Amino acid sequence: MGGSDVATLGPYRPVHAPRQRGAAAIELSLAMCVSMLVLAAVVGYGMVFWAQQRLSYAAGEGARAVLDASARADAQAPVSAADACAVARRAAGWLSVDCVPAVRACAWDPTGQTECVSVSVSYETAGLPLVGILRLLGVADGTGWMPARLAAQATVQVEAERVQ
Repeated sequence: MGGSDVATLGPYRPVHAPRQRGAAAIELSLAMCVSMLVLAAVVGYGMVFWAQQRLSYAAGEGARAVLDASARADAQAPVSAADACAVARRAAGWLSVDCVPAVRACAWDPTGQTECVSVSVSYETAGLPLVGILRLLGVADGTGWMPARLAAQATVQVEAERVQ
């Protein structure tokens, strides 16, 4: 018959030449690569949000530890701001956070009888498992898509003579 690439089986069903075999598998693999990249990005951003929530919790727990220690019945023992960081690190779980306690006069207390204890915790997002992979792929390259460092802070007001 003619020199056509398409043979027919009956009046309506063309059969393509063998050179088209495997095209669907290649298309599927390309679609799966893009889908996996999107899934990794969603899970990576979810981990960043989870880590930020965990940091906020850890800072709050550290500040709460200072407040609880200052309200205890044994008023003779001074409150240590460094102890707040120990509590914050435990509350952060497996995240290796940097913690900096700060004791300063409260801006809203002109009498100077109270001091504010702040607990600041921070974490490098490169330590999260999927964020490193996303940075290698160029999705989280430090251009604002993914923060390089997460931070949280909590402040409590305690009596000035109780803080060490």
